Amino acid sequence: MEKNELMLNAFFSGSVKTMYTLPCFYPANVHHYYNGTEFNPNIESLKNYTDDMQYSVDGYISKDNYTKMLDEKWFGYKTPTVAHSYNAG
Repeated sequence: MEKNELMLNAFFSGSVKTMYTLPCFYPANVHHYYNGTEFNPNIESLKNYTDDMQYSVDGYISKDNYTKMLDEKWFGYKTPTVAHSYNAG
Protein backbone atom coordinates (compact mmCIF):
# COMPACT_ATOMS: atom_id res chain seq x y z
CA MET A 1 0.00 0.00 0.00
CA GLU A 2 1.31 3.42 -0.90
CA LYS A 3 2.21 5.75 1.97
CA ASN A 4 -0.40 8.31 0.99
CA GLU A 5 -3.27 5.82 0.68
CA LEU A 6 -5.70 5.47 3.54
CA MET A 7 -7.19 2.23 4.80
CA LEU A 8 -10.88 2.74 4.11
CA ASN A 9 -13.90 0.69 5.05
CA ALA A 10 -12.05 -1.78 7.26
CA PHE A 11 -14.48 -3.82 9.31
CA PHE A 12 -14.81 -6.85 11.52
CA SER A 13 -17.99 -8.71 12.26
CA GLY A 14 -18.30 -11.56 14.69
CA SER A 15 -22.05 -11.66 14.09
CA VAL A 16 -23.71 -14.11 11.73
CA LYS A 17 -27.41 -13.74 10.92
CA THR A 18 -27.80 -16.96 8.97
CA MET A 19 -25.67 -19.80 7.72
CA TYR A 20 -25.46 -17.92 4.41
CA THR A 21 -23.67 -14.88 5.87
CA LEU A 22 -20.60 -16.62 7.25
CA PRO A 23 -17.39 -14.58 6.91
CA CYS A 24 -15.80 -17.37 4.84
CA PHE A 25 -18.28 -16.69 2.00
CA TYR A 26 -16.63 -13.33 1.28
CA PRO A 27 -13.49 -12.70 -0.78
CA ALA A 28 -10.14 -12.96 1.00
CA ASN A 29 -6.49 -12.85 -0.02
CA VAL A 30 -5.04 -14.60 3.04
CA HIS A 31 -5.86 -18.28 3.37
CA HIS A 32 -3.63 -20.66 5.26
CA TYR A 33 -3.60 -22.84 8.32
CA TYR A 34 -1.90 -21.51 11.44
CA ASN A 35 1.08 -23.74 10.63
CA GLY A 36 1.53 -21.78 7.36
CA THR A 37 0.19 -24.40 4.93
CA GLU A 38 -1.84 -22.67 2.20
CA PHE A 39 -5.31 -23.83 1.16
CA ASN A 40 -7.54 -22.78 -1.75
CA PRO A 41 -10.90 -21.43 -0.51
CA ASN A 42 -12.26 -21.55 -4.06
CA ILE A 43 -12.16 -25.35 -4.10
CA GLU A 44 -12.28 -26.15 -0.37
CA SER A 45 -15.59 -27.39 1.01
CA LEU A 46 -17.30 -25.72 3.96
CA LYS A 47 -17.43 -29.10 5.71
CA ASN A 48 -13.61 -28.95 5.88
CA TYR A 49 -13.52 -25.46 7.46
CA THR A 50 -11.70 -25.63 10.79
CA ASP A 51 -10.75 -23.27 13.60
CA ASP A 52 -7.07 -23.44 12.62
CA MET A 53 -7.66 -21.70 9.28
CA GLN A 54 -6.58 -18.08 8.86
CA TYR A 55 -8.99 -16.51 6.36
CA SER A 56 -8.89 -12.74 5.97
CA VAL A 57 -7.91 -9.74 3.87
CA ASP A 58 -4.47 -8.22 4.08
CA GLY A 59 -4.02 -4.70 2.73
CA TYR A 60 -6.13 -3.35 -0.09
CA ILE A 61 -7.98 -5.24 -2.85
CA SER A 62 -8.65 -3.06 -5.89
CA LYS A 63 -12.25 -2.57 -6.98
CA ASP A 64 -11.62 -4.49 -10.23
CA ASN A 65 -10.08 -7.46 -8.43
CA TYR A 66 -12.76 -7.47 -5.73
CA THR A 67 -15.51 -7.38 -8.36
CA LYS A 68 -13.94 -10.44 -10.02
CA MET A 69 -13.65 -12.15 -6.64
CA LEU A 70 -17.38 -11.64 -6.03
CA ASP A 71 -18.08 -13.97 -8.96
CA GLU A 72 -15.99 -16.77 -7.44
CA LYS A 73 -17.26 -19.37 -5.00
CA TRP A 74 -15.77 -19.37 -1.50
CA PHE A 75 -15.98 -22.70 0.32
CA GLY A 76 -18.55 -23.76 -2.28
CA TYR A 77 -20.85 -20.73 -1.93
CA LYS A 78 -21.38 -17.52 -3.90
CA THR A 79 -20.70 -14.31 -2.00
CA PRO A 80 -23.90 -12.77 -0.62
CA THR A 81 -24.49 -9.44 -2.36
CA VAL A 82 -27.73 -8.44 -0.65
CA ALA A 83 -27.51 -7.33 2.97
CA HIS A 84 -30.61 -7.88 5.08
CA SER A 85 -31.02 -5.98 8.33
CA TYR A 86 -30.57 -7.99 11.50
CA ASN A 87 -34.24 -7.59 12.39
CA ALA A 88 -35.61 -8.36 8.91
CA GLY A 89 -38.04 -11.27 8.75
